[in-house]
Amino acid sequence: MANKSEIQEENELRSTNKFYGYVILGLVILCCIQNMKYHNLKEDYDRLQQEYEYCQEQLHG
Repeated sequence: MANKSEIQEENELRSTNKFYGYVILGLVILCCIQNMKYHNLKEDYDRLQQEYEYCQEQLHG
């Protein structure tokens, strides 16, 4: 039968692993959010660029 210190060590390892798991999960979620924000900004930029070019053509065309 395992003594108390071995069980305590195992529990500490499990909680440490769980903590790092949550940290990694949080970082993945943050990266996904940043990626979505960038994608939306890029779409907005492309749309504005097209509107700008259209307006330039109307002015000079």
